[in-house]
Amino acid sequence: MAEQIAAVREILRDGFFWRITPMFTASQAAFIGIQTLWIGPWLRDVAGQDATTRGTSMMLVTVAMTVGFMTSGMTAGALAKRGISNMAAATWSMVGLLLATLCLTVMPLGLLPVNAASTVLAWGVFAFLGTYAIIFFPVLTSAYPLHLSGRVTTSLNFIMFVTVFLTQWGFGRVLDAWPRTAAGGYASTGYAIACAIVAGMLAVTLAWLLVSRAQPRQV
Repeated sequence: MAEQIAAVREILRDGFFWRITPMFTASQAAFIGIQTLWIGPWLRDVAGQDATTRGTSMMLVTVAMTVGFMTSGMTAGALAKRGISNMAAATWSMVGLLLATLCLTVMPLGLLPVNAASTVLAWGVFAFLGTYAIIFFPVLTSAYPLHLSGRVTTSLNFIMFVTVFLTQWGFGRVLDAWPRTAAGGYASTGYAIACAIVAGMLAVTLAWLLVSRAQPRQV
C-alpha cells in the first residue's frame, strides 16, 4: 500500500501530468457531463423538439459518438504516419470541441439557426470530437515507466469522473437560476450561460495545454 501511495504521489507531482489532465478532464466533463444528462432537455427547450424528434436526434448524435470512438485510434495512427503526433491530433480535436460548444452556446440566443439539421450537426460534431480526447491517454501513459501506466490512467479517470459529476450538477444549478418557461422547461438564457461556462473551462484548459512547457520525463 505504501508503494502504491508513493507511486500516485509521484504522478501527481509531475508537471506533465498536470499539463494534460486539465484539458482531458474539461473535455470529458463537457462531453460526458452535458450529453448524458442535458442533451434531451436542450433539444426540448431550445430546439422545440417533441419526444419522437428528440429520440431521432439523440440516436443520430449517438451514432456520431460511436463513429468517433471507432475512428479516433485509426485517425491518430494515420496522422502519426504523416508526422502529426498524438499530442497535436488530440489538441486540434479539442479546438474543434471548443468551437462546437460555442455553437451550442449561441444557438439558444438565436445567433445561429436552430432547426433539425443544424441541431443534429452541432451536437453530432460535439459528440464525435468529444471522443477524440482519448488520444491523450497514450500521450500521457507513454511519458511514464510501464509499471506506472495503470496508476496514471486510474488517477486521470478519478479526477475526470469527479469533474463530470460536478459539471452535470453545476449545469443544472445554472439552469435553475432562471424561471421556468410557460411549458415547464428551462430558459434558453440558462442554457446559453451554462454552455458558455463549459466553453470557458475548455478555453482556459486548452490555453494552459498550449502555454505549459512541461515535458515528459525520460522513460
